[in-house]
Amino acid sequence: MHWQDWELFVAHYEAFRTNLLMERGKRTVHLEELYRGVFGTVSAKNIEVRLKKLSVCQAQEQFPCSKLTEKGTAKSIPWEEGEVVVVNGASAEWGDSFRVLQTVQGDRLFSIHQAKYDYNSATYTLNNLLKEHIKNYVTSINTKKELFDKLAKHRHITIVFTTQPFYETVSCDECFIISRSNFEQYFGPVFSSRATFALTKNINPTFQNHKGLVMSLLKRLLEIDHIKVRMTSLKSMVGLNEAWRRMSMRIPKRKSNLTSTHLM
Repeated sequence: MHWQDWELFVAHYEAFRTNLLMERGKRTVHLEELYRGVFGTVSAKNIEVRLKKLSVCQAQEQFPCSKLTEKGTAKSIPWEEGEVVVVNGASAEWGDSFRVLQTVQGDRLFSIHQAKYDYNSATYTLNNLLKEHIKNYVTSINTKKELFDKLAKHRHITIVFTTQPFYETVSCDECFIISRSNFEQYFGPVFSSRATFALTKNINPTFQNHKGLVMSLLKRLLEIDHIKVRMTSLKSMVGLNEAWRRMSMRIPKRKSNLTSTHLM
């Protein structure tokens, strides 16, 4: 399924971007820098959080649950430590992936990611966004007391990543959105120029060299930020590359008069 690969890519890009910021020497950032170009309220974007190195884990279970284990290994996932982006179990009501963040004041946040993949590119609405956020809250509320008490210590922030356009103003302090309208600001010019077309079926780009594509993304990010990434960042690139490879393999072929030069 295409949307499953999109979910995985969103999670790996989250880890990649956080690790890249840390390689630049960042230890705290405002949410508007972490989620560059995001649509949301000023007060929410001004929240300052502490950064930790991230990895990505795919969960076997549907969170929220009392025990969360890694798919394939059955190892416990230490999600509370804030060092992992968790890709939720299939068909979970509560977000497709999530991470825990801590503000500089010591408050804890859930950054809950909802990846929306729509070939038809119908307009995404503020009402759609609020429904996703309410669903996350209701799911947390309907847990058993011990788990509920743990979840209640975290402010829930819902972030929708969608291939659809979005034209309204976000008025809720607990909601963010990355849409087709601000893809380039968040994902950068190299990825967004391909993803905006590929994910909405506007053209049929070829993705024969997946590693080269992701490395070109990294190169462009480095050129923009004028930095050098240490070898420790390459681990997150491996996951990002694999997620992009899986996603692009499933993009159906369509005829197009455009050449590869139009995608640069």
